[in-house]
Amino acid sequence: MSEVIDRLEHIIRSERQIRPERAEELSELLDEAPIKDVVALVERSPATRAALILRLLSRRRSIGVFDALDSAHQADLIDALGDTAVYEFFAELDPDDRVSLLDELPAEIAERLLKALEDSERDVTGVVLGYPKGSIGRRMSPEVPHIYQDMTVDDVLAKLKDVAGDVETIYTLPVITEDRVLVGVTSLRALFTAAGEEGVDTLMNTPVYAGAQDDAEETARWFLALDLLAMPVVDDSDRLVGILTVDDAMDIVEDADSEDTARSGASEPLQQPYLSTPLLKV
Repeated sequence: MSEVIDRLEHIIRSERQIRPERAEELSELLDEAPIKDVVALVERSPATRAALILRLLSRRRSIGVFDALDSAHQADLIDALGDTAVYEFFAELDPDDRVSLLDELPAEIAERLLKALEDSERDVTGVVLGYPKGSIGRRMSPEVPHIYQDMTVDDVLAKLKDVAGDVETIYTLPVITEDRVLVGVTSLRALFTAAGEEGVDTLMNTPVYAGAQDDAEETARWFLALDLLAMPVVDDSDRLVGILTVDDAMDIVEDADSEDTARSGASEPLQQPYLSTPLLKV
C-alpha cells in the first residue's frame, strides 16, 4: 500500500469532521494515489467513511472507483452516498453490473434506481434482468454491435467508429442475419487486414457461443478454458442477445470461489441484503 494511502487513512480515521482546507488536501492526495489503492481503501472502510472518500475524489475517478467495487460493497454505500450520487454512479455502470448491484438491494431501492435511468438505459438493463439468477444471461453484456453478414469490411469499420463507446467490446464481433440469428464471429484484427470491399461473411469463423439460460459458473469456467477474449450469447432461437467478456467470466468464477470458501469456513454471507428497508427518499 502506498504512503499516500497510509496518510489518507490516518487523516480520515483521526478527524471526525473534515475542514474545507483539509478536504482540498485530501482530494489532491486521492487523485494522486493509484486507483487500485483507492478501491482497496474504500473496500476496507465503513460505509460512511467510504462515501466520504468517494465525494472527495474527482467525478471521473469517483465513478471509476465505484465501478471497480464489487456489488456487495456498492450496496453498502447506497445509504451513505445520497440520492444524487447514487443515481449518477448507477447510470454509469454497465447493464450487467447494474443488475449485479440490483440483486444486492431491497426491491424498493432497486425499483427506484431503475426508474431514475433514461428509457434507453432502462430498456437495455431490463434485457439482462429478464434472465434468471445464476444464468449467463444475467451476467452478459447486451451492448454488442450488430454486424450483419452482408456488410463489407468498410461498412463494419464505419459502424464500429460510431458505436465503439457504447458497446462492451469491438475486438470479438458476432456476425448475424437480418433476424439477429448468429452465423459466425470475426475480429477487429481480421477486418484491419482485409480489403475494404471484402464481405464480412468471408472473414467469419464458426462461432463458439453460450445460451442465455446456461449456468453462469459452468459457462464461465468453460469459456476461460478456451482462452478467448469474448463469446456471443444467444437465446433459444439462436438470436444474438449479448456477449460475455473474459473480465466478466473471471468475475463470475471469483464470486463462485468466494462463496465456496465462505461456505467451507461457515462464514457464508447473508442472502438477505443488510439494507432491508428503503433508504432513498422519494
